[in-house]
Amino acid sequence: MPNLAIVGYGKMGKLIEQLAPEYGFAVTLRLDEFNNANSEGVTGPNFRGVVWSPNYSVGVNAFFRLVSRAARLLAAQPQYGAWAWEIHHSTKQDAPSGTLLKLVEEMKQAGYARPIDTGSNRAGTVPGTHEIGFDSSADTITLRHTARSREGFARGALQAAQWVVGKKGFHEFSEILFTEA
Repeated sequence: MPNLAIVGYGKMGKLIEQLAPEYGFAVTLRLDEFNNANSEGVTGPNFRGVVWSPNYSVGVNAFFRLVSRAARLLAAQPQYGAWAWEIHHSTKQDAPSGTLLKLVEEMKQAGYARPIDTGSNRAGTVPGTHEIGFDSSADTITLRHTARSREGFARGALQAAQWVVGKKGFHEFSEILFTEA
């Protein structure tokens, strides 16, 4: 059974640990602010292969690609303004989230050079909703991803962990999910 290190041991880290046996992992290292304040646990022996993402949800990573494609299609259409919005639970500390920042970055990298109005809300227990919109006087296009629970993020992280077993180096999650011709 391969070993799994969990970096961050809050609600998500605990959910990953709960699901880890289903994916064939033994959790042997837990790093958090109490035992890894200066990244002393992040060493070569502890981490041979790393898969990074601002968001480990398979659905969100597909959403990144859909948003990029929409931005590319509308980049040369000056009548369309754009917005990026999110809502998360009231205990989420970063605003905007890394996911929303990545969505805006995807739009810009796709050639959408006009301003993108960005907003964040924090309330209740919402796991996360991200919305990208394009608006003109003729119509509105809205793309939205709504997480129902943290389970999709945890399962995506475990899928990434399965993929990286036996590999070395630093990998981006979206690169291992989708292959395009």
